[in-house]
Amino acid sequence: MSFEVTLPAEAQGERWDHAIRDAIVAAGHEASVREVRAAMKSGAIRVEGRRAVPGGRAEADVTVHVELVLRAEAELVPDHALAARVERIFEDDELLVLAKPSGVPTTPIRADERGTLLHAAVALAPQIADAGPPLEGGAVHRLDTPTSGVVVFAKDRRTRAMIRNALRAHEIEKRYTAIVHVARALEPGAHFRVTLPIAQRARRVRAEETKDGLEAISDVVVTRTAGERASVEVRTRYGRRHQVRAHLASIPLPIVGDDLYGSASDDGRLALHASSLRLPDGRTFEAPLPPDFVAMLARAGLGS
Repeated sequence: MSFEVTLPAEAQGERWDHAIRDAIVAAGHEASVREVRAAMKSGAIRVEGRRAVPGGRAEADVTVHVELVLRAEAELVPDHALAARVERIFEDDELLVLAKPSGVPTTPIRADERGTLLHAAVALAPQIADAGPPLEGGAVHRLDTPTSGVVVFAKDRRTRAMIRNALRAHEIEKRYTAIVHVARALEPGAHFRVTLPIAQRARRVRAEETKDGLEAISDVVVTRTAGERASVEVRTRYGRRHQVRAHLASIPLPIVGDDLYGSASDDGRLALHASSLRLPDGRTFEAPLPPDFVAMLARAGLGS
C-alpha cells in the first residue's frame, strides 16, 4: 500500500521513526516503530522525497510518503522448509517450543518479511498465526537474530497472555550459555551479579546507573576458562532487549562475536545460546548447544 501523511506541529523535534509511526496510526493504519525504522532504512518511507535517519529529529508540516505492506495486511505464510530443519523441543495443546538457529529472526519486522522462526512455527501449528497480534502471532518472547536457543510459542491467546504476564512479573527463569573474552584471570565457579539498569536506545542499549533505565539482574557463573576466553552461564528472570550482551560487556566479559558491544570475531556467529527456559509451573525446556556453537567452544579450548 502507498499513501502519504503529513507530520503535525507536535512532531517537531521527536525522533523520525516515532513521529512517523504516530502519524501512520493517526491516519487509521497499524504499524510499529520497528516496522517504520526498517522501512526508513530500506527507502520504503521517504520524507519530502528524501531518506531520513530513524533516530534523527523530525520536522513538522512535512509530507511523508509511505510504501509498505501494513500490519493489517500481513499474512504469516508457513515456511515448511525452515520448519523441517528446526528442532522441536516440546509440543502440547497449548505450546510449541522450538530451538532457534543463529541467524534466523524470531519474528518479522515488516509485513512482507519471510523466513523467520514464527513462519516455521506456523507451518508446524497453524493456529499460532491467530494467537496474537499481526507479525507476532503466538510468539511470547524473542531472541536476537544472531542468538540461538529456546523460543516458546503459544497456540491460543489465553496461553500467550498468561506467559507474557509471567514474563513481566519476572516469574520465568532463562539460562544462557556464552563464550566471552577475559582480560583478567578467572577461576571456574567465579560468580558475578550484575544489577545495572538497561536504558533502551535505537540500536544498542546501555547498562549503567541511569534514571531512565529498566531494572535488570543477571547472575553470571564462569564454567570453564582457557587463555583469553571463558564459557559462562547467565541466569536471569528479566527479558530486557540485549540485557545479557550489555551486562556481560559491562563487567567486562564481552561475548565473542558481539561487534555491537565491543567484541568482534571471525568465528562466524555471536557466541550466545539460550539454553533453557523454566515456566512458573516448573516445566523446563532445554535446547542443546548447536554444532556451530560446540565448534566455537572447541576452537577456544573450552570443549568437554
